[in-house]
Amino acid sequence: MGDSRSVTIHDVAKRAGVAVSSVSRALGNHPDVSEAMRDKVTRAAEELGYVPDPAAQSLRSGSTRLVGLVVRDFANPFFGEIINGIEEIFASAGYTLLVTDSGRDAPQEIARIRALKQRRVDALVLSTVDDTAATTRSAIAGFTRPG
Repeated sequence: MGDSRSVTIHDVAKRAGVAVSSVSRALGNHPDVSEAMRDKVTRAAEELGYVPDPAAQSLRSGSTRLVGLVVRDFANPFFGEIINGIEEIFASAGYTLLVTDSGRDAPQEIARIRALKQRRVDALVLSTVDDTAATTRSAIAGFTRPG
């Protein structure tokens, strides 16, 4: 493309000579797209180096495909095994795991939970420092989304 901006779905549509909606359906594996159209769009996307924008996809779908994990202490070898197992399970389902450490500090844990919620994670996995009602309320308050 010759400039520093990211290739967009509009660029792919122009290269393929089709409508943006056709590109969206073809790249989204919509069942009503012919193989010829899918091939044309895929070829144009590959030629341009198109990579879908996860932020744009999450706006459309309402899902970020992110899971937040808050652990008490990264230094504890137990959590390394737990993190590996959780990451493997979520990755196989197409999710990215965001891991953070509370430093065994309840106020910091609540701050970490809030930061993950601001990133619109689809789920939270917690190994809480203090399983008091305040931590639980912080974890679930405002977490549910319509859908």
